Amino acid sequence: MGYVSPPKWRPFVVTVSKAFHQTGERPNPKDFEFSQTAAKDMFSILGSFYNYLLQDEYVYMNPVALIRQKSKFVRKTPR
Repeated sequence: MGYVSPPKWRPFVVTVSKAFHQTGERPNPKDFEFSQTAAKDMFSILGSFYNYLLQDEYVYMNPVALIRQKSKFVRKTPR
């Protein structure tokens, strides 16, 4: 038997405010936008995974490191 996702697992949830919901507006999944926090988390996790693969010599470079250098998706937050 293959892997079955939990029935309540919803990785991409689109919401509207209570006021809009009361007027009958419903969320449109096409309006979904990946948050900056989610993008940072994703790059962090993938970077760690590629570092693991590098250490075990499954890959010879970490593409996430290259993406982080020149990516428009990862914004540096000012301190």
